[in-house]
Order: sequence, then C-alpha cells, then structure tokens
Amino acid sequence: MASQVGRACAAAGYTELYKELAILPEIHIAEEARDSGNEEIYRSIMAAPVKYTVMNGYQRALNLESPVAANMNVDTAVRWMLQVKQKFRNLADEDDMEDWDIADIMEHGFDEQTFDITEEMCLDLIGMPPEDIEKLRPRCDLLSLLIEPLPQDLPTADKDMLICAAAYYGNTDRYVRLRRPKFVRKEIECIMRGVYHNTLYAAWWSKQTLPQEPKIRMAIEARFITNNELSRVQSAEFVPPYLIWFPTIAKPATYRALAQLRPDMLPQILRACIVAASGLNGYNELFDELVHLSMPDEALVHEADVSGDAHYKQMLLSRIAEVGLVKLPWPHDWKPYAQQCLQSSSNQVTKYNYQLAPGGSFDMLYNGNQCDAGELELTACLPDAWKIGDNDEAFWRELDYVEWPPRDLTSGQSRRTEQLDRLDRKV
Repeated sequence: MASQVGRACAAAGYTELYKELAILPEIHIAEEARDSGNEEIYRSIMAAPVKYTVMNGYQRALNLESPVAANMNVDTAVRWMLQVKQKFRNLADEDDMEDWDIADIMEHGFDEQTFDITEEMCLDLIGMPPEDIEKLRPRCDLLSLLIEPLPQDLPTADKDMLICAAAYYGNTDRYVRLRRPKFVRKEIECIMRGVYHNTLYAAWWSKQTLPQEPKIRMAIEARFITNNELSRVQSAEFVPPYLIWFPTIAKPATYRALAQLRPDMLPQILRACIVAASGLNGYNELFDELVHLSMPDEALVHEADVSGDAHYKQMLLSRIAEVGLVKLPWPHDWKPYAQQCLQSSSNQVTKYNYQLAPGGSFDMLYNGNQCDAGELELTACLPDAWKIGDNDEAFWRELDYVEWPPRDLTSGQSRRTEQLDRLDRKV
C-alpha cells in the first residue's frame, strides 16, 4: 500500500515520510500534492525525468506490475473534491426535472459521479450549490486553457468543461486527450454539436463504438447526408436524423435519392428544400416533385410561412386538403423551431466558470436537443475590466452597453459616440 500512503502524505503534507517511501514519481500523487498546497512533494515528482501512472481513480485500482509513463491530465479525485456533496433525492421535484436526468433520479435518487473513491457517491442530507463548489476549487486560468494549446502537464482545471468545449468545437486531438471513461454531464450534446459542425470529427466518431443513446449517431448520419454521402442510410443501425439542412445543405440529387431510399424522411427533405430554395437552384423543382408523396406536418407548414414564399404554402395546403395535417405533440413539439435559433449569440456576462459550460437544458432543432456556448464565447472576447469581479454580488449581467459595462469602462467609446452625436446635430 505504499502508493496509497504516498497519496495520503501528499494530501496531508507529510514530506519526510513521503521521501522515506522511495516510490515511483506518480502523477496522481503529484496532482494530490499540488491541489493540497504541498509544494515540496509536488516539485519533487515534477523534477523526475519520467512520471508514471500507478493509480486509477475511475476503477479504484492500482497497476503495480507494469506502471506506464504518463503526464498529468487531471484524472485524480483530489481531496477537495471529496467535500463536494450531493443530496439524496427520493422523488423528483420541479427543480430536478429541469436540471437532471429523470430516469437516474427515479431509479437511484442520486447522480452518478465521475469518481467514487469513497464508495458512497458523495451523498449527504443536503447538497452543495455550484457557486460553493467553485469556492472549493483551486483557482486556475480556465480561459487560457480553453484558448491556448494544452500544456504537456495539465494544471488544476475544471476538466469536464474542457472536455465539453473540445467536443462542442469538434477538436478531436483535445477531445481524445481529455475525455474520461464515462461521459460527463452535457458531453453527449456537445459531441452532437461538434459532429454537426466538423466533418472530420464526425468521420472519427463514425469509427468509434457508439453509445446506445442515439444523439451522436443521428448527428453523424446528418453530417454525412449534408456531405452528400448516403451509403449508410439503409443500414440496420441507421437512425433517421431530422436536421439535415444545417449547417450545410446537400445537393438536390442527394435529397432526391434519399427520398427514394428513405421515404420516412420526406418531411425533413421537403423542409431542406424550402430552406435551400431561397438562394440555390434545383430545390424548388424537387419540392414540387416530392410534396405530392408527403404527409405534411406542422413544422413543414411553419417553415413555409417563415420562408415568405407563397408557393410552398399553397402547395402544402393543397396536399393537406387531400391527406390532412400531421400534428406534432410532445416529444416532437421542438420541430417547428427555425434554424436561426441555432445561430444566436449571448450577451450574458457570467461570474463563475461553471456558468460558461457548453450545453443545453431544453429541446431544440438538433434532433430534439439544444447545445450552445454563447456565454463561453462572449467571455473569451471580454476585456478583464468588463468581467464581473469577485466582490460583485451579481451572478450575471446583461451586456447592453447601458447598465453594463459601467460608463467609465467605455469612456473612449462614449467620447467617440458624443463626437458623432455633435457632428450629426451640425449636419
């Protein structure tokens, strides 16, 4: 148990005892020492020409026979994390329904944790709000880790956010380095978004073992379709995606062939034609060719309304008079959303890092899922003076250029605006 004793020394600061153990320079012990503030043990491990991984906190296991050379990657359940508690929930309440997976709540009464080295899922009679967790977490420059290339040895960080950001932007290199053995919260939604917006990430995921949950698979299928590739659509594993016209649009010939191979996808094919026809050739004709084979639904009619082209609306109404209108009750009531909802920005300045996490909590056009990183992208652009300070009681502020940022922080801009106003009055 020398490794466990060494880890305890790192947490408690027993430097002399640690030296007596004469054990391998182990990365989990180094991370424990770093986050516990025991610099001498930490520096002694970092000074070694090679560091090793012996411990495995995910599996609560040791590899004493064949330790592997490794760098620090924030894969350690360090001591401060054990102070983070979650409340045991007997039944789902309204807050739970908004924030957590209902099946897990009803089945277990708690949320599965990334680490469980205490073997009790950090359960308590009361939970800990996110802002209190942030106060426990050692300070780090999270934005630098999100923006700059990752260092060889990863410093203290909210690794789950780094994972979700890598997935959101479809950065395969970062994602493969950072990901954990099990998906973290909102990771699947971020993967889905990354696959939609990065073909190379989609191609990589298409070669991986996919989870039973269909979100990633549908995103892969959609990305391949919008790249005009239909070899997968008749596979037994194919899960029909709905969003097949964003962020790119397939060629008319692709949608025509898809309609022949997958008649069950006619509603989204017709919708793709409406979206594309405003600026591209060939889609109007394809719509007229296929609409007589369809069962129009509410989302298709709404898209025709949004397009402003009376031709589509008239063609759909004629078809509805023949076969009726398909209603879209829950869980399909997200389909009428317009794709502009996926292209919005945020002007919400947030105080805590946890508020920046990419993800979403309600249904949207990504096949019934939402995923957004607006607050993160805004924060990455903000000057430090425009961010919310530690002593500010507000958790967030709206960047409206009236109340925030304060006028003295935009004095240069204000002077320029006043000059333009005076010039306008003279004119």
